[in-house]
Amino acid sequence: MIKTIKKINSNNDLKIVRNNFLSLTTLQILNMFLPLLILPFLVRKLGLESFGLLVFSQAFIAYFTLIIDYGFNISATREISTHKNDKEYISKVFYSVFFIKIFLLIVSVVLFSIIIFSFELFRENYMLHYFTFSMIIGQMLFPVWYFQGIENMKMIVILNVVIKTIYTILIFIFISSSEDLFYVAGFNSASFIVVGVIAFYIASKNLNYESIDFEYTKSFFKESTTIFVSNFFSSMYSISNNFLLGIFTNNTLVGIYGSYEKIITALKSLYLPLYQALFPYISRKEKKKTIIKKLVLPMGLSGLMIMIIFYIFSNFFINLLYSNEKLIENIHYFKYMTIIPLLASINMLFNFLYLNCMKMYRERMYTMISAGIVNFIIAILLLNLNFEILSVVISYITTEFILLIISIYYFNNKRIKQ
Repeated sequence: MIKTIKKINSNNDLKIVRNNFLSLTTLQILNMFLPLLILPFLVRKLGLESFGLLVFSQAFIAYFTLIIDYGFNISATREISTHKNDKEYISKVFYSVFFIKIFLLIVSVVLFSIIIFSFELFRENYMLHYFTFSMIIGQMLFPVWYFQGIENMKMIVILNVVIKTIYTILIFIFISSSEDLFYVAGFNSASFIVVGVIAFYIASKNLNYESIDFEYTKSFFKESTTIFVSNFFSSMYSISNNFLLGIFTNNTLVGIYGSYEKIITALKSLYLPLYQALFPYISRKEKKKTIIKKLVLPMGLSGLMIMIIFYIFSNFFINLLYSNEKLIENIHYFKYMTIIPLLASINMLFNFLYLNCMKMYRERMYTMISAGIVNFIIAILLLNLNFEILSVVISYITTEFILLIISIYYFNNKRIKQ
């Protein structure tokens, strides 16, 4: 252990990875801790039905968040990290991405409005959906990909702490009943927009404004498209389940499933700090596959430990967080879902870290398309058979298994040398 620490301290690249990992871990702990305060509070104050409506709205808007991001958190991060010392090139990437995001925001607003006013399911709560939707303005402005690329994760942490803290304070002060549902969405969006403006200013003041190179922008947009398609289809099992459940059943069931899923999502996201910190580092290295191999066992064991702990103590955790009878009655669904962090610990290692570091965007796209379609088909079929919550639980777990199989296939492909 002492030798490992000395090695890290003597290697500048590893020191950067360590510092970024610590920064992102701090952020992830914050992302887990504050929801543990907010979620039970919202379930109690709003009730499961209104909370379910909020979850449904957030799932709907998540598709537009994907459009705004358009895979730049991977493609732009990689471009910037591999040209860290070229300020002119980084400026070119920065303003090209921002130009594309403005265009995508306009497209999103038009598409969103068409959907809202074309279907009664959305039209009856259009104000809530618009309040929730406005958060993507902050998403557009916040250049996470820039700070990741220059490996300055501390700035991401600081700004996210500001977002979460403002939102949490506002929730506890102003939310007291289901009638305050609009405020929850409004406060969330407002905090994102304010911090997005600050983040954009901090990033842009260190760069030189570059007139848009339309040929380069077009090429970069095209390259990012495969990542966008991958992310979009991966959303079919990460965000679509709440959306589909809301369409086929009712807001109360969405509230039950959403309460469980948010815990599972938090557990999955425990791996993001390490993978995000390693991404720029491994992208620059030659023996990428060797590094990934060394991570498989520790990541898998950590996922297994999480699964065992949350399965055995599931009643304790749900009681501690929510103290809701309906959530306790349906605890078996949560127990089934505890296998997901185990599967995700390896899936994310291959699909997020390895394939992206290898710039195998097309392979990742095929993987996510396959998984997304399978999830969608299983969920739709079972929901039509009135399996309700069990439908999306089965589709979620099955999709994680499929991702694991496909990712292992690509990793063991002998044609890939590194």
